[in-house]
Amino acid sequence: MENLRVTIFSASMILMVIIILILWKMNDLLESPGTYEGALAYGFEGRGFVPCKYPEEVWWVTEVDNDTAMNIHYSTTSDHSMPAYAVVEVEVSARGSHGHMGMYDRKAKIIKVQSISTTFPEGCSKT
Repeated sequence: MENLRVTIFSASMILMVIIILILWKMNDLLESPGTYEGALAYGFEGRGFVPCKYPEEVWWVTEVDNDTAMNIHYSTTSDHSMPAYAVVEVEVSARGSHGHMGMYDRKAKIIKVQSISTTFPEGCSKT
């Protein structure tokens, strides 16, 4: 009888872990490649993108073609460290530790810049 209880308890714990992992993975799914809007910033040791739709995440920015987004960003803003509102087509990685010292939630590889502006729409944070 004791063995049956241990088996049932073990099976239920394994099932609970599997359900939690499935739910966590479902929450991790983003369209990739996809078009996202958000705050794009370039700094000394980091390139970050904070999507308007997911303001709790910061994505490490890489680029397909020789820093085109960075050049457009620099030509748009007067202060190069200032975030700019950007609409970009990106390939987004799964959640993890990315970029400088693993401080970023995802890696976002910019495929195409659709627009960059110093004006942020309502509901989209600069940070």
